[in-house]
Formats: sequence, C-alpha cells, structure tokens
Amino acid sequence: MLKRLEVKNFTVFEKLMIDFSGGIDIFIGENATGKTHLLKILYACCNKENNDGKAFASFFSSSGWASLKRNNSKNGAVIRLLDEKHNEIASIDGNTSIQKMIFSNKRIKSILIPAKEMLSHSKGLLALDRERDIPFDKTLIDIVSKAELGESKILTEFQQSVLSTISKVIEGEVIYENDVFYVKKDNGLKIEFSMEAEGLRKFGLVWKLIRNGLLDKDSVYSGMNQKQTLTPNSYLTLSTLFWSSIAKEFRFLWLPTITIWRSILKYIVNKKIRYCITALSKRNTV
Repeated sequence: MLKRLEVKNFTVFEKLMIDFSGGIDIFIGENATGKTHLLKILYACCNKENNDGKAFASFFSSSGWASLKRNNSKNGAVIRLLDEKHNEIASIDGNTSIQKMIFSNKRIKSILIPAKEMLSHSKGLLALDRERDIPFDKTLIDIVSKAELGESKILTEFQQSVLSTISKVIEGEVIYENDVFYVKKDNGLKIEFSMEAEGLRKFGLVWKLIRNGLLDKDSVYSGMNQKQTLTPNSYLTLSTLFWSSIAKEFRFLWLPTITIWRSILKYIVNKKIRYCITALSKRNTV
C-alpha cells in the first residue's frame, strides 16, 4: 500500500509531502495547483516500465526532465514514493537530467483515467504514435494501449462481481474489433463507442480495464477531473464499485462539482470509509 509521497522542485511543487489514508484520497484545489501532475507522478512511480528518464518525463512534457524542474530552483528535482513500511517504491532525483532513478521490484497495478475520453479516438492512434512519436499527452496514449490489451483468461471473484455491476449499467459489455471499440448490448445490438452516451463511456472504459485484468482490489486507481456528464447517483455508483475490500483498495479522486462532491462525501461518511481530503494551493502548502 502507498503511504507517503515526497516531491521537491518538480513542476509547480516547491516542497510537498503527503501521507495517504489507505482509503480514498481526494485532492482539491484551484487551477494550476498541481492536481493533474500529482496523479501523474503517482502513476509514473507505480509503473516499473517507466524506469528511464525519457519514459518518466514523457508523462509531463516532450522536452525532457530538464524542463520539469521548478523555475528558479538551484536544486534538482526530487521524487520519493514510499510504502506502508517506508520502503522506497520509487526514488528519482536530478537537475538537468536524472542522476538517480530507483524502482522497487514490487509490482503495483496502477491505472490513470484521464479526463478526456479516448476510446472513441482509438482507431490508428497507437500506430500513429509509434511511427511519428507525436508530442501527445502520454496518459492519453497509455489508456488506449491498456484498453487494447487482450482480455484476461482468469478473473478474480471480485473482478467478476464488478464487471457484472457495470454490465447492468451499460446494458452489455465492451468489445474491441478491427481497431474500434464497441458496446455490445444485451439485446445483440453493437454500438460504436463514439455513438454511446458520454456518461456510459466512462463505465465502459472501467469495464474494459477490469476485463483485461488491469484493475483489482489491490490496484491504484487514479481518476482525473471529469465533466459532469454523469448524474451524481451514477458517478457515485462508479466511484464505489471497487469497495468490496476496503483494506486492500486504494484510489485517488478529485471532484469537479459541489453536487458530486456532496454525494460522494455523504456515501464515504455513512459507510465509515477511511478517507483524506488534501487541498493544494499555488504556494504548494497542504
């Protein structure tokens, strides 16, 4: 389980230290306070495949590590992610380039759901990225890549339970054929993903990630700011689908509207779920 994140002189952060709750961690703040970068840091640190400077920096900028150091700082950028025993999951530091980069052997399943819905734009996207190395937000490329993976041959009881719940919401399942995603309805109708209601696409994406074996009870689930295309009740359903085992699950949410905020906070309090609200400011105080 993730326990602490320490960041110094990285993008908007001068000095930041966060101790996670072990339940739901909610990050709030005005624009340009680092909410998106915080989730990207956590996601990049949890994925061992980002164990070189170029791969890690690509989540933030196409200009490399040097561009990510906080302006006017004479010291290098430092990032440390620790588990509950204070062992380093990831440790990265450097000035104009990364001088030290350490990732633990511990495998942590991690998913970052970007604000922009991407499965409707999947056709040819990965091929274009490979051929042209387009300067595109890597989290957008990454979510399409994970959704295109083959379905897992083995699903846990937990995964099967959540898939069943989401299937009732979208009235079917998500399939991938000829570089295009579809929602195959229970009545046999096949609807191209871009033609589905925008709110239901969010459910569909989570369904596909679980079906591919990428989300489970011990996963780190990071959700970026979403437009209010779901009703508060639907958003609440999506946000609480993974809570059959509170002790093992860990998620990050930041909530865009007061209506959704009140709905989810009420649920969290009523269910006595452990949570923490972190407010970020432009001075990077917590």
